[in-house]
Amino acid sequence: MPLIYDSTIVTALVLGLISACSLPLGTLTTLFWKPSDRDIAVLMSFGGGALLAALTLDLVAGTVAKGDFPPLAAGCIGGGLLFIGLNNIVNDFGGFLRKASTTMYHLRKQEYRKFRQILSLAKRTDVFCDLSDTDFKVLAKTIHLQNYKKGEIVFTKGDLCDNLYFIAKGSVSLLDPIDKVASKTLDKHDDLGWLAFITGTPYRFTARASEGVSLWALPKATFFNLLPDSPTLVHAVQRWLRSKEATDYLHTHHGLSFSAIIRWHDHEYILWPGEVCLPQPFQ
Repeated sequence: MPLIYDSTIVTALVLGLISACSLPLGTLTTLFWKPSDRDIAVLMSFGGGALLAALTLDLVAGTVAKGDFPPLAAGCIGGGLLFIGLNNIVNDFGGFLRKASTTMYHLRKQEYRKFRQILSLAKRTDVFCDLSDTDFKVLAKTIHLQNYKKGEIVFTKGDLCDNLYFIAKGSVSLLDPIDKVASKTLDKHDDLGWLAFITGTPYRFTARASEGVSLWALPKATFFNLLPDSPTLVHAVQRWLRSKEATDYLHTHHGLSFSAIIRWHDHEYILWPGEVCLPQPFQ
């Protein structure tokens, strides 16, 4: 490469500054663009390929000059896929324990897969079915398992709803508020507390573990904090709140008149750009 300036030192300094500016430029980019996991994977793949080519410059340059680039590319891709496959196999047999970072990633990945399966099988798919991967990951980060022994109370009638539950294992009995006997039993993949969760009303039943039960708990705050950034989820929630099931629930179990429910729909649950007013009929 011809020298830009007469001085070799100045040329080296300029070229060094140009090559080093990628780090601060990348940092500044994150101020106005937050890349998705897919974007990060593409950028890292490109960077990894560039690094590989730089480290094996003699081999790559000679191969390209001879017109043998397709076999070279196929070998790189095949080697990368082989590495990923073997790495996953090693992790499945406990290899993820080799480092704290891989351990956390593996465990979180397993939880993510399990919760996604439960959510896909849940009966409330009319709200969650169109959730984007980005929105889902926001919810999945705060999802946690809660375990209850047989006979333990999950929540009591009249309690304020803080979580939406999905039954991962076992069954839960809903106790009649008057007779204190089980009036309904929910099993694996059923949701628990959905009506109270989405309408902002207190629980109308007491929930008790019929056996040892594991519940996925989705915090209410996480769900509603996501609404301003997820128009798809907002529309799904609005559609459900205006459904016959929600109207009958508020009228039958909480004594709201139909006119009060309509006013609540029109005035209490207002969505402004960037702002969400939560439905709270009892404030």
